[in-house]
Amino acid sequence: MDGAVGQVASVGRERDALHAAMRGWGGVPILTILCAAIAVAASTVPQWSGWFTYDRGAILAGETWRFLTGHVTHWNVDHLVWDVAIFGILGAMVERHDRPTLLGLILLSAAAISAATWLFHPQVEQYRGLSGLDSALFGFAVPMVFVAARSRRESGVMLFVAALAAGFVAKVGWEFATGKTLFVDSSAAGFVPLPLVHAVGALVGFALWASRRTRGSIPLSIDDGELFHDR
Repeated sequence: MDGAVGQVASVGRERDALHAAMRGWGGVPILTILCAAIAVAASTVPQWSGWFTYDRGAILAGETWRFLTGHVTHWNVDHLVWDVAIFGILGAMVERHDRPTLLGLILLSAAAISAATWLFHPQVEQYRGLSGLDSALFGFAVPMVFVAARSRRESGVMLFVAALAAGFVAKVGWEFATGKTLFVDSSAAGFVPLPLVHAVGALVGFALWASRRTRGSIPLSIDDGELFHDR
C-alpha cells in the first residue's frame, strides 16, 4: 500500500513539474506564437510545404509525419492569414490559462481531423490548413468563457458567446450545404473545402473541455490568469 501511495505521489510531482515547466514565460503565449511561426514558415517556404503537406500517397509510402504536419501548411496567403489570425487569438486565450491543455488539444485534434479525413474523404490526396485546429480551439474556448461569464453573472458576455456558437454552427451547416468556405475564397486558393474537419475539430475541443469539467477542473475567472482550479 505504501508503495502504491508513493507511486501516486511521484506521478503527481512529475505532473506538477511538467505543468510548472510549461507555464514558464509568464503570460507570453509562447506555444501559440511558436505554432503560428511554424505555420507561416511551412506555408511560405516551398520545400517545407512539400515535406509537411498531408499527402495520402506519401503517407502510404511511409512518410507518416504528414498525418499531423499537414495542418500547418496552407494553399495561399489568404488561407494562411485567416487561419493563423484565428489560431493566434483562440490559442493565446487557451494558453493563457493552461498551456499543457493547449498542447494536448492541438495534438489530439490534429490526429482526429486527419483520421476523419483519411476515413471519410479517401478521395482527398492532399490537405492543408489550420482551420480544423481553429475549430477545436473554438470548441474549447466557447464553453470555457461562457461558464466563466455565468459564474460572474455577465449576461452580456454570455449572450455574445452564445451568438458566436450559433454562428459557428450556421457557418458549418452552410459549408456542408454549399461546398464553399465563408471567409476564404477556396476556388482562388485551388482547394475543395472539407466542412467535416471543422465539425470534428469543434467536437474534439468541446469534448476535451467537458472532460476537464468532469474531472473537477472548476472555471473561475477569465481575468485571473488561472481559469482552472483543481478541487
